Amino acid sequence: MTVSFPHRQQIHEQDECPKRLIPCERRCGEFVAADKLEHHMQCLCIKRPFPPIRCRLGCGELFAGGAHEILKCEEDRLEHEQEMCPRRMVRCHVKGCAATVRAMDRPRHRRLHMLRGGIALHCVPGAYEYKVVMGLRQLKVQLWGGGGASGHLKGQQAGGGGGGAFVEALLNVIPGETLEIVVGAGGAKGQYGGTVQIVREDDPTKFETEEVCGTDSA
Repeated sequence: MTVSFPHRQQIHEQDECPKRLIPCERRCGEFVAADKLEHHMQCLCIKRPFPPIRCRLGCGELFAGGAHEILKCEEDRLEHEQEMCPRRMVRCHVKGCAATVRAMDRPRHRRLHMLRGGIALHCVPGAYEYKVVMGLRQLKVQLWGGGGASGHLKGQQAGGGGGGAFVEALLNVIPGETLEIVVGAGGAKGQYGGTVQIVREDDPTKFETEEVCGTDSA
C-alpha cells in the first residue's frame, strides 16, 4: 500500500515544515514560523520574562513578570518604596520631634520618646530594670497577666484557658532608685486527659471507669 502524495504533503505542512505557522507557547497571540519560534520567545514575545527589578532602598524585594508588565512592575516598585518598604524614610509624628527615621526603626524611635517621658513597656517574658527618673515621686503601674493554657479530654472538644487579669496601681518611688520588673509567660500547652479504672469500694473484684481531665502548666 502506498501513501498518496497530497496526503504526505499535508502531513509535512502541518507537522514538519520549518515554515509552518504555530502559536506562541506563552499565548501572546502571535503565530510565528516554527524555525523562528525560539527567536520570538527570547527576543520578541511581549510575555517573555525580563530580569527582575529590585527595590532601590535595599530591602531585597523583587518585582518580575513578562515584558508586557514592565510598566506595572515599575509602578509596583515605586509604590513599595514610598508606602511599604521597611527602609523608606518616615517622619516622627510625636509633637515637637522633627526626626526622620527608617520605617523599620520607628518602633525603636518611639520607644525612646516613651523612655524620655518615664514610660517603660515590657511584653516579652524576662527580668528587666527600670530606673526612676529624677523628680518622680509616684509611678503608675499597669499589669496584664498571661492567659492560662487549655486542657481537654482525649477525643473530645478542648476547653479554653482563662484570660489574664489586669491590675493598675500607683506606687510611691524614690528618684534614682532601680526597680526590678519580672514579666511572666502565659500558660503552656496542656496534656491530654483520658480514662482510668478505679476499684469499686463495695466490690473489690469490679472496676469503674472515670474520666480524668487534661492539665495545663500555667
